[in-house]
Amino acid sequence: MQSFVESRFGELQGGAKIAEMCRWIGEEIAYEPGSSNAHTTATDTFVQRRGICRAPHVMVAFARAATIPARYVSCYAPA
Repeated sequence: MQSFVESRFGELQGGAKIAEMCRWIGEEIAYEPGSSNAHTTATDTFVQRRGICRAPHVMVAFARAATIPARYVSCYAPA
């Protein structure tokens, strides 16, 4: 992913780079129920351009490829 991230987002810095990565994921990766499971990787989702709740893994992979420290955190917060 490093070469993709550099070619697509390399001219951006800091928060602008993160915002553009998020925008790209939102526009380019389709939410498709049943298209991913616990074994689906960020690379799988990136290549297939579809998944469910897997886009955060792609964002972490993009950030790390851009040498921006990132980790995935999830929680459950009742309404």
